Amino acid sequence: DWFNAMNWNPMGVPDGRAGQVINFTNGTLNLSAPVTINGQFNWLGGVMTGSPLTIGQNGDLSIGGNSTKYLQNVLTNVGTVIWCGGNIVLSNCSANAGSIINASGGLLAIWCDQTMSPSCANTNAYWENFGTVVKSAGTGTTSIGLPFYNTGGTIEVVQGALALNAPVLFDGGSIAGAGVITFNGGLQ
Repeated sequence: DWFNAMNWNPMGVPDGRAGQVINFTNGTLNLSAPVTINGQFNWLGGVMTGSPLTIGQNGDLSIGGNSTKYLQNVLTNVGTVIWCGGNIVLSNCSANAGSIINASGGLLAIWCDQTMSPSCANTNAYWENFGTVVKSAGTGTTSIGLPFYNTGGTIEVVQGALALNAPVLFDGGSIAGAGVITFNGGLQ
């Protein structure tokens, strides 16, 4: 439980304030209430579940390391998310679980050639972009296997390729960059 002081080293519940660095490397992190991060959150492995996690306007989330991460709650980004390693599995197979919302003003930077996929076929997991998604590192392909809704946001592939392997709803916004973007799941 995020809110159990005994689960943290040093002991104490992180409040996500500016300047605070939070490291999560393995196990299951249950958010029994919504959490907003305005500092630095480093996610290197494990499962996040429970209530929503928001990366605030001044917050940063670094998703790194080689292990697979499991997202079983809603992640909303208003700040900066950098995905620089490890596959991401959106799971829990229930309504609104394992979804990503990149809000207006949010930057989601992809610095790896990994995959993001749901754990089950009947999942309600999705990725909605109102902000900016940029693939700016990795010369290979980053594969996204869940519905992607671009609602006025920007998608930019600077290098490598971004493969959207599930249905894509493009409702305004822009696509740019010298890299390759494929709509293997269909473009609506």
